[in-house]
Amino acid sequence: MAYRDTIIADSPAGYYRLDESSGTAFADSSGNSNTLTLSAATMISYLQSGLLTGDTNKAISSNGSGPFTGTVASPPTTLTGGFTFEGWFNCTALPGSGAQDGDFIYITAGSYSFYVKLYSTGIGQPLQIRTSFNSADAYIAGLIATNTRYFLTVVYDTNYLDVYIDNVRQQHIARTKNYSGTITLFNFLGHATRMYNTKMDEFAYYTRALTTDEIAEHYGYGTGALIDPKGDSRPILRPKFNPTTQSIHRLGL
Repeated sequence: MAYRDTIIADSPAGYYRLDESSGTAFADSSGNSNTLTLSAATMISYLQSGLLTGDTNKAISSNGSGPFTGTVASPPTTLTGGFTFEGWFNCTALPGSGAQDGDFIYITAGSYSFYVKLYSTGIGQPLQIRTSFNSADAYIAGLIATNTRYFLTVVYDTNYLDVYIDNVRQQHIARTKNYSGTITLFNFLGHATRMYNTKMDEFAYYTRALTTDEIAEHYGYGTGALIDPKGDSRPILRPKFNPTTQSIHRLGL
């Protein structure tokens, strides 16, 4: 379970594996007892095949029939220390009506809002990742295909808002002022909008900005590109020992 251990080692404020079999409450694997509650269990399918490579943990999917709202037990109070949202998703169908949103996270503080969502401009139109921060919108058009797994990471380091998909940075947006208002609304995996037919797995958020190395490590463990055969969460690579040219004392072992 290298992926789970790696996420926990990076100290998320909330980490949801979404492997429950029923109900509206989803356990927090971060150790912070920050339970996630979704408002509409009738719109959720449970015990779906997970989106991680080499991990049998299950996922949930939304059926696209209507909106649901997700709330956490202990939401953050400000974003002044930075913020990261990450998770795996697979949208299985385009929307069947006009322009629609599907929120992964929605935050308001004072007169400003911050959100990350799946967005389509209309029937048959490609899905985008739409982000908004302090009333400045950014679009990533035509990137999200249906029936395809993606790893989404959105990072705010108090200077820039960065959007990564599959460990590739898609947006780098200057935010020269801290988002200093007190958070009055914090919705996680759902808001007052319809979420498409979308499978969701391994969502987490942090009250700091993840580094590029941490993002790459999470993506690598999730896709199976990083494998730790001993089961340690972060294996240490040791130098090879050549008895012809080296001694144990020279290697410091």
